[in-house]
Amino acid sequence: MPLIQHALRAALEPRPPDEIDPIPRDPRDRDEIPLVTVVTICLNRVSSIARTIDAVRAQTYPNIEYIVLDGGSTDGTVEVIRANAHRIDFWRSGPDAGLYAALNEGVRRARGRFVQFAHSDDWMEPDQVERAVKAATFVYADIAHGDLLLHEQGGLTHHLRGEQEWMPLRVAELPRILHPTVLARRRVFEAIGLFRTDLRIAADADWLLRAAHAGMVFRHDPDIRTNMSAGGISTVRQQLALAEGAAVFFREPARRTRLVAGAILLLGTVTPGIASI
Repeated sequence: MPLIQHALRAALEPRPPDEIDPIPRDPRDRDEIPLVTVVTICLNRVSSIARTIDAVRAQTYPNIEYIVLDGGSTDGTVEVIRANAHRIDFWRSGPDAGLYAALNEGVRRARGRFVQFAHSDDWMEPDQVERAVKAATFVYADIAHGDLLLHEQGGLTHHLRGEQEWMPLRVAELPRILHPTVLARRRVFEAIGLFRTDLRIAADADWLLRAAHAGMVFRHDPDIRTNMSAGGISTVRQQLALAEGAAVFFREPARRTRLVAGAILLLGTVTPGIASI
């Protein structure tokens, strides 16, 4: 499949990630209660965006900057955002260059010491940000993360547990770091750059591996929890995720990269149904 092969070539020939410049400290960012920027990106999510906004504004943590970036929705999402504009520090709606470009814009606009993503199909537990900040500051950590609860229409179906002891020495392994649960210091983005926009699905995994290689400190807390709607994922999307993931995770050491990604390139496809993303 040309799409799969393109994804692999992009992952195997990484370009330097976009950089981000430090920004002046926001007056709300205090040592005792550091400012956390929560970023939501969305496109045509009228059925779920209000729930995401409500969950952010129901957080027990008292010092949050909230940014919402809409990709030009046409289904009523923008009207919901506009109705909640008084609860949002910054929002805009218009075409963008895709998922990771929008996430990068959110990080560039963030003025908090920490950055948390709240995707438009997700909703945070009320104490998620508070627990994450405690996990990152009680004993220093650059990245705090937790567990992900997947919900089908009938209710909770899966509890995905984050890796408790994933360390930089094990970066050749597949980490169980669930990106919707991640709270990261903005200095991590300043140190290693933003998400790669040439990857369609695995740019968050690539970013986490770069953070590990750079010596960033990770801390898992099972009480940090995010809820996610488990919608249907197409076979092509599963194949794309598996292909990009294989190239990203096995890029180091180099011999694994050539063996795994080269084999997938040769086959030109990935067996359907073996990825659960």
